[in-house]
Amino acid sequence: MIIKIHKTSAISSNTGSSSNLIEYLEKENRDKDILEHQYFFNNHKDSIDAVTAERMLDGNKGRLGKDETKFYMMTVNPSEKEIRHIQGDQDKLKSYVNDLMDKYADNFNREYKDGTKLSGKDIMYFAKVEHERTYKFGDKRFAKELRYNTAIRKEIVKHSGDKQKVRELEKQYIRNPEGTPILEGAKKDGNNLHVHIVVSRYDYKQKFKLSPLANQRGGKGILDGKEHSKGFNRDNFVATGEALFDKKFGYSREIRDSYNYRLNYGMIIGATNPKS
Repeated sequence: MIIKIHKTSAISSNTGSSSNLIEYLEKENRDKDILEHQYFFNNHKDSIDAVTAERMLDGNKGRLGKDETKFYMMTVNPSEKEIRHIQGDQDKLKSYVNDLMDKYADNFNREYKDGTKLSGKDIMYFAKVEHERTYKFGDKRFAKELRYNTAIRKEIVKHSGDKQKVRELEKQYIRNPEGTPILEGAKKDGNNLHVHIVVSRYDYKQKFKLSPLANQRGGKGILDGKEHSKGFNRDNFVATGEALFDKKFGYSREIRDSYNYRLNYGMIIGATNPKS
C-alpha cells in the first residue's frame, strides 16, 4: 500500500481555487457516457459531482490568507496483490478510504470545545476512484526505461521521413507486458485501481487549520483555551493506514511488503514516502 501526501501539484496551486485539480480528476470521465461516470465520494455521500466538490472546497477557506494553503492532495495506491485480495472491488476500496480518513483525523489529536474528538466525518474531503495510470518522469521504478525510450522517440522524430528506419527504431523500444512502449503519458499495464483525495485545510466547522505536512510532533499548542498536540506524524498515518487495510480485509501482509520495513531498511528509497 502506498499512501502519499503530495507537497505540490503540477496540476494546480493549492493556495487558490481547487478548480484545476478537480477538472484534472475528471479526466477518466471525458470519453465516457454520463451513465458510466465516476463521481467523487466521502463518508457523507457516495455520488458527488465535480461542481459540488469544487464549490464546497473553495467555500471552506474561512480566515485563510491569500497565500495560505487551502487544500491538499493525497493518493491511495494499493499494490497488485492487495487489489487481487479485494477482487478489484472499488466499493471495498471506497469503504477503506472513508475509514482511512478517520485515521487521518486521529493523527491531529484535536478536540472540539465540548470534548468531542475530531473524526473523519469532520474532515471535508472529496475522493475519486481511478483505474488508469500513465508513465511519468520522476517515476524511479521506470527511470532507466523512460530515458532510453525517450532517446529512441527523438530518433524516430528525426528520421520521420524514412519509414524503414522508423520501423527499425520502433523495434528497439522497451515495452511493458502488454506491448506498450514505456513512454511518458503512455498507459501502464495491469490493474491500476487507486484513489485521489482532495482534502480541505479546514474542518467542516472551520475550527481547526489542519496541515498533514506540519512537521512538529509532540509539541503543544493552545486553542479555545485548551491544550492540544501540534503536528502530524505521516509515518504513523501510513503505517496505521496499512494496518487498517490488513484488519478490514483479513490480508496477511509479508514483512517485506510493510511500510515500516521499507522505512527502516530503505528497500525502496522514496517509493512509499508519504512526505513527497
